[in-house]
Amino acid sequence: MKNLKMLYIALIALVAGVFTACTTDFEPGPQKTGPQVSFEASNPKSLEFTGNAAENAQQLTLKRVEKDAELEVLLLVEVVTVEAEENVAVTDPETYFTIPESVTFAAGEDTAVLTYTVNQEAAFANDTTYAVNFVIADETITTPYGYAEWKVKYALNPWELVKDSKGNNAKGKVRIGDFFTGYFNVDPSVEIDANIYEHKSIKGRYKVEDPWGATAAASFGYASIEEAIEKGLGYTPTDLIIDCTDPNKCYIPQQAIGIDVGYGAMAIWSDYDPEQYPNGIAGVLEEGILTWEAGGIYIAMANYNEGKFVAGNANGLFRVVLPGVEIADYSLAVAYDGMDVAADNKTTTAKFKFTYGADVTDIKYMFVNGNVESDPTEALTTLFAGEDENIKSVDNFVQGNKEVGIKVGMESGIYTMVAAPADKDGALRTKEVIVYSFYFKGIGEAEEHPCEFNAMMVLPSEYNPALVETFPDQTTLITMAMGKELKSVKYYFNASSIVATWEGTPEELVAAYGKEYPAEVLAKINSETGYAGPFSNLNADTEYTWIAIATNNYGESKTIVATKKTAAVTYDDYTGELVIGKYLMSCTVNAGTENEVKFENLFEVVPNGTTNTDFVVKNFGANVNGLGDIMWLATYDATAKTLTLSGEELGYEEYGNQFGVPYAYVDQAQTQALAFFSFANEGSQGNDPCVLTVDATTKQVCALQNKLFAAQVVELASNTVLATWGYYEGATTTIAPYTEQPAGGENGGENGGGENGGASTASIMSVRAPFSSVTIDKSIVAAAKSKFQSIKAAGVISNTKISGVRTVKLSVVEQYTPAKVKGFTKVKANAAAIRR
Repeated sequence: MKNLKMLYIALIALVAGVFTACTTDFEPGPQKTGPQVSFEASNPKSLEFTGNAAENAQQLTLKRVEKDAELEVLLLVEVVTVEAEENVAVTDPETYFTIPESVTFAAGEDTAVLTYTVNQEAAFANDTTYAVNFVIADETITTPYGYAEWKVKYALNPWELVKDSKGNNAKGKVRIGDFFTGYFNVDPSVEIDANIYEHKSIKGRYKVEDPWGATAAASFGYASIEEAIEKGLGYTPTDLIIDCTDPNKCYIPQQAIGIDVGYGAMAIWSDYDPEQYPNGIAGVLEEGILTWEAGGIYIAMANYNEGKFVAGNANGLFRVVLPGVEIADYSLAVAYDGMDVAADNKTTTAKFKFTYGADVTDIKYMFVNGNVESDPTEALTTLFAGEDENIKSVDNFVQGNKEVGIKVGMESGIYTMVAAPADKDGALRTKEVIVYSFYFKGIGEAEEHPCEFNAMMVLPSEYNPALVETFPDQTTLITMAMGKELKSVKYYFNASSIVATWEGTPEELVAAYGKEYPAEVLAKINSETGYAGPFSNLNADTEYTWIAIATNNYGESKTIVATKKTAAVTYDDYTGELVIGKYLMSCTVNAGTENEVKFENLFEVVPNGTTNTDFVVKNFGANVNGLGDIMWLATYDATAKTLTLSGEELGYEEYGNQFGVPYAYVDQAQTQALAFFSFANEGSQGNDPCVLTVDATTKQVCALQNKLFAAQVVELASNTVLATWGYYEGATTTIAPYTEQPAGGENGGENGGGENGGASTASIMSVRAPFSSVTIDKSIVAAAKSKFQSIKAAGVISNTKISGVRTVKLSVVEQYTPAKVKGFTKVKANAAAIRR
């Protein structure tokens, strides 16, 4: 759960919470002397102008440390134009900007405001971005902790109206009221017309002009925005910015929407962000229509539930249609609707029900022998070529009827239906095709077709020793699967301790939380070599459970529950000088007072390989039940006699330094997190490496060099510390080899007591990070093919491959009127392509 999604993480506030967690204060170190001035971090970095003269006056804020006397600060200013990512100096900057040469701090004030003018009416070009670099020029002024310079980019009217295909001004259609359903029971289907603009220099970045007022009014049931305002709606005209520079990865930057329904300003942003959350749910812009999956957009109200966000777009109805784009419903779905038996008790007829969109003008379909879902290319090519004699149209098709049924005479066997809807011009649509495989049982005694499927888990070293360098046994398990004629394989994977909390059957667990292997993996499972893939980023010395449910083409299923334990980090082959093993770290805070609190932590130093310099420090700072071993990577410096924890964790290296940021949720509501803070000095932000001293004679870890190391529970919304699970001040912390069981159990009372020591009743809710299944390189799979012999011995044989497309000549084809049945399940080949 390291990928925490939150509205704000104000790190400085978190740091402040750490220093107030216990009453002991830091003793101030040497202070910088002389003027210390910097630009405030909240200053704007880019501004966009519409040509309004009211925008000309701009400001920058500067801060200083010593504030007794008046202080004038000289500034240097450079103006450039940004062309093709190159800065080209402007020879006459005063034409564009009027900027004072200095800014003055008044006596007793620690803040000064630089006011300057942007002369946009006189000279700004519409298609040019300008940048100004403000620099503190006085060499007597120091900037030890802030910004000595600040760059601001300026663009005048960077948007141009998106027109229709004929170049005419036209409005787009916007359906965004589903955002509000995160909080309110409102009409999510409201659609309005709005001007849509595209950025001149950032193609694919769109601005929807003030869609919020009309949407909010209609969604909440008011006749107009004026009536809504009269009834108490807070409203400020605000545009919506959407970035579709990658049309398959659209995102909404965090932004206010100008609406307040009585709980403070509303803000929205998307689950996907290319920098912070690259694995989130993104929007897709296709054929001029932007859509989003349900729940892929977040919304928050500043004064409600402490500003915590919720998922909006609850119904997945978000949609933006660019100007001039025709909205047509060409959706198509099909489902098996039963079987009829003729009077001769021999002839059987399969019934299928098509459900189709209002703009579909025809449906073409054909049947193919066997299951070709994994690779329907040849079958679809045949359908769209239209030359096969077995391609059929739905006779007497009626546009707009939404449903039609067909009866098809067929014998027992496995078939695949391929079908496509026709558009207004009669052309078949490729995006809404159906590829639907099924087993038709027919009449009489059917053959048995048990599901042939076997699976197991092994360590990487057991599978192929060459994998261990990339996939260590301590953090990886390899899943292996092989089957015959499988139509789908669904799975669930998690720590066995978590699986054990499930009260239902394995099948119910997979149904509720499982995933389905994609077509390319399914094809490997059905192949002679089988499939192998790793689950990585696991905890060492921990048992995991993999539940896999396979269903074959005949509708028969088989469930396999496999368990395997990751390897422990061991001392094997270690020859270095650093003394490895367990150490007890202790710190007494507020000693001798009524607020005295003692923190103890039992950690272990373990070799990480055979280099004698790379180590793992297990559970340093806290060992939390339910979270598993926390294994910090560390490096030993024999010259400096230090062991340094970088903040990275074994198996989670891609997350980088985990000090100073929320580490793992500790409550089911995901509002609280455990965080580790490492302070090298008073000016730290809590994310410094943690340095341990090694005794030069005994080569044992003996002291903490950092000013402070703390493990604390943080309230994410308010950035406050709720409880302290470990608090170790470098000056008073002792570290010694572990020799006997400390009082209070192995963890030695590390959760402490007193006001902040262990006051929380929260418990870690789950594993720390989502698991991902990755296919191992084909060459490695081939090299380890012999490993599958144990599976083959169980009776699984290679699949019989269908060669070419063999279309089926149907003996009976007629229409029928489908019965209206509640709960009818549609089968869609490409649900994402069906327009809402």
